Amino acid sequence: MTEKLSENYEEALTFIQKLQTEISELKDTVNKQNIMLSNLNEMLVKGRKAMFGKSSEQLSNIDGAEQLSLFNEAEQEYSAKAEEPTVETVNVKSHPRRKRLSCEELPRQR
Repeated sequence: MTEKLSENYEEALTFIQKLQTEISELKDTVNKQNIMLSNLNEMLVKGRKAMFGKSSEQLSNIDGAEQLSLFNEAEQEYSAKAEEPTVETVNVKSHPRRKRLSCEELPRQR
């Protein structure tokens, strides 16, 4: 009878050890999934902000902003001493407006 108890005791110990290792593996899996979930949530929030949030049109945020300085020739060549161009206004003959008909003047349908 003592042999049976010792066998059952050892089987119980091995079963408990297997369960403990399985529990630790499952805890590791849950931790990894929680980390992945938080990363995905963060990516989702950033994506929504990028798609639907306020947009900033600052040059520092644009890729290739350093190349935009190539197109600032007009500002670089500007001189305050230069004459302002004169603007001539052209008078265009106005066209006569069509008279609106009143209710009495409208043709009647029968």
